[in-house]
Amino acid sequence: MKIGLFTDFYAPHTGGVESAVAAHAAALRARGHTVTIVCPGNLKQKQAASGEVRLESHHYKPVAKHHPLVLPTKANQRIVDKLDFDVVHVHTEHAAAFLGVWYARRHRVPVFETKHTDNVAWVQLNRPAALLRVDAFTLDRWTTRWSRHLGLTARPKLRFTDEPAFARHSWRHMLLLTPYMTATLGPSKYLLDQARKHYPAGHYIVLQNGIDTGRFTPEYEAADQPVRILWVARTSAEKRPLQFLQAISLLASKTEVPFVVDLIGAGNQDAQIRQYVAKHNLANVRLHGSLLRDEVLPFFNHADIFAFTSYHFDTQGLVVAEALSAGAAVMLCDERVMPPDAGRIADGLRLSASPSAHDMAATLGTMLRKKTAAAAPLRGFAAATYSLDVLGERLEEIYRTPKSLRTRRS
Repeated sequence: MKIGLFTDFYAPHTGGVESAVAAHAAALRARGHTVTIVCPGNLKQKQAASGEVRLESHHYKPVAKHHPLVLPTKANQRIVDKLDFDVVHVHTEHAAAFLGVWYARRHRVPVFETKHTDNVAWVQLNRPAALLRVDAFTLDRWTTRWSRHLGLTARPKLRFTDEPAFARHSWRHMLLLTPYMTATLGPSKYLLDQARKHYPAGHYIVLQNGIDTGRFTPEYEAADQPVRILWVARTSAEKRPLQFLQAISLLASKTEVPFVVDLIGAGNQDAQIRQYVAKHNLANVRLHGSLLRDEVLPFFNHADIFAFTSYHFDTQGLVVAEALSAGAAVMLCDERVMPPDAGRIADGLRLSASPSAHDMAATLGTMLRKKTAAAAPLRGFAAATYSLDVLGERLEEIYRTPKSLRTRRS
């Protein structure tokens, strides 16, 4: 099959959506399919890499500080219209996704979507309370105009209960394209259950994302070296980097075990993070800012412990899979992102009693003292759980779903 993956977020930027799209492409290519990733233009790279089509993009900081911004312009419609796909799979709810659905309708091919993000939680955690409704309403209206511009006039009939206005606007944005989907995929049953509650007419399938576990090779430090703790995410409120640093400050005052922290990522809390590190004299915390995907790999391979501090936001947490693939023990704050069959590696995957800094520090302290689990069982668990072979097989099965399952109801 010739498959088009449409996304507003892709390399060289790093993140969960970027990793998921790369994994989907690798899994499908390994099974002999031709995969093209349709994504924003890379402002640092004029020529698109093989297997990519770069859309015209803008670097408009007020809207997308760390990512190029795509719009569903006539120029981008012309770029997309020249492509040849048997299946379209969109990975966001922004402009690239609208272009993907427009292409699928125009060329009469099945279209699927994967929902990666709980946008309601993102807006609530990242925007000032006074602007919640304004921001959500603006995005809702913006995407509604895109759909009209592209002739996508179906409107889902959504169900709401006692949700605030900003949440209703966010769900309208998230589900605006769902009536056009052959199926809606998601790595989390929780997220799809929420989507189904608001739009029961959709066809929903839970599909856990995968990664290329073979990219990771642990590189062990000498026994007398400090324990290395790794934190990788967007440095914004929903990922809770400041609460993590508070936990590190508490941990440093209570443990005699030497450790260092590598904090990787960029976002709207960068300045607050630098201020906190300086104010509390956290000399063992190294801030690396935003790194490219391949630049992050050595940090995973050298890590002893990976801290995943997100709470009631992430739908899977692919970085957890990457850390386990590198043989690092993992601390979680949210049981909703606990991998299936996690009991098999109980010593290497620990859930903090609560998302508070105090309990995170206590959990990390236990992991430091016990040196947690050996790498081999963690790597074996990751290989079995996040295999690209399994992902590719499931995607093939889903893409071959009879067209009669396509939901056009609204």
